[in-house]
Amino acid sequence: MNFQYIQITLIISVVLMFVILVFFVVKQILAYQKKRDEQENRERTQITFVVDTFHDLMSSPRHS
Repeated sequence: MNFQYIQITLIISVVLMFVILVFFVVKQILAYQKKRDEQENRERTQITFVVDTFHDLMSSPRHS
């Protein structure tokens, strides 16, 4: 009888540890993806600035 409680406690502990491990792995993956997306957005913003500046310079009237 006492052995059954030990088995159940052990199984619940292992399952709980697995769930916690999965939670932290998923959290790390999402944080990595967010950081990567922010970096890509920053790069896109810089490229857009350069392209817009180029277009503004090319479309402005030239002074001789």
